[in-house]
Amino acid sequence: MGPDFPMVGLLYGIASQQAPPMLRIRPCISLGDPNWRQQISEVLKNSTRSRKRIARDETHFIWKVHPCFGGDPALTAVEVRSRDESVQYWRFAIPKAAHPVRWGQGASGGREISHIRFAEATGSGRFGNHEITWFGAANIISNTESAYAVFPGPLPSFICFGPAKNPFGPPGRMEIFWTALSGKTIQPSNLRSADVS
Repeated sequence: MGPDFPMVGLLYGIASQQAPPMLRIRPCISLGDPNWRQQISEVLKNSTRSRKRIARDETHFIWKVHPCFGGDPALTAVEVRSRDESVQYWRFAIPKAAHPVRWGQGASGGREISHIRFAEATGSGRFGNHEITWFGAANIISNTESAYAVFPGPLPSFICFGPAKNPFGPPGRMEIFWTALSGKTIQPSNLRSADVS
């Protein structure tokens, strides 16, 4: 069928985090969810749209900001998921002065963050003139599973996200969300690609 053929994992009685890694690289939908048919339809539609967007050289990730995360007005979550390809090893990078209160992987749409993190990795580095801290894990993200970073108070001035080449290594090329310029609205003009060292 070719590498662009859309595939979906159908789960019954287990969470997506408990599925084998080879299945988690694809979107996983629970048959216990009453809206599973609609979710499959959306995944297939998004898969077609995503391939068209990538062909136009847009961003590789979908970013969302969730104010009042978990019903707490003091918390803001940044959610990042893949447009098309799954990412095994992912990393956030933020200014060193910023400190997330929680981070990890979970279902897309501002849902609960898993307490389980595989191959948790952290480090520090530089982005231009900025000292940064990077962190991430090996819980696969896709177009249905997202990475989350939750912050108390205002968001840091920028947040970077991208893949790493191995489970404990630093990030490679990352997308940067300039929150200070955006007023918490994520548009392609707020996103850039850069290397973090």
